[in-house]
Amino acid sequence: MLVAYYEQVAVNPDSGTVYQYQEGIWQHQPDTLLKRTLAAIFEAHETPYNPKGIEAAIESMRIMDPVLPTSGRAQVAFVNGVYDLNAGQFQPHSPDNGLLHHNGIIWTEATPGESLKDHAPHFTAG
Repeated sequence: MLVAYYEQVAVNPDSGTVYQYQEGIWQHQPDTLLKRTLAAIFEAHETPYNPKGIEAAIESMRIMDPVLPTSGRAQVAFVNGVYDLNAGQFQPHSPDNGLLHHNGIIWTEATPGESLKDHAPHFTAG
């Protein structure tokens, strides 16, 4: 029920941290929120529950959830998509990118005469 509620979820297999895919990035879902949400779901369905049952359900979810995708190193995450440094292309967000954050900037296409080389020479600097 919790997975269905959150829709797209994944777990970091090393830490057991649960993430939900929202707005182009994987966002951490704290255990306290997971517990409260599951309790609310049980309440809404008039289903009895107890703290140990909630803990067990969340632990089961961690085992069953897909593994959080790893982020590629050759991408820059923007609010509205991802710039792939290897391909030199801007692409829409995808859960497969494995992004945990973006830079808060909206990507726009270059204006006539504008180029990364001349106007943002350090954009691709490592």
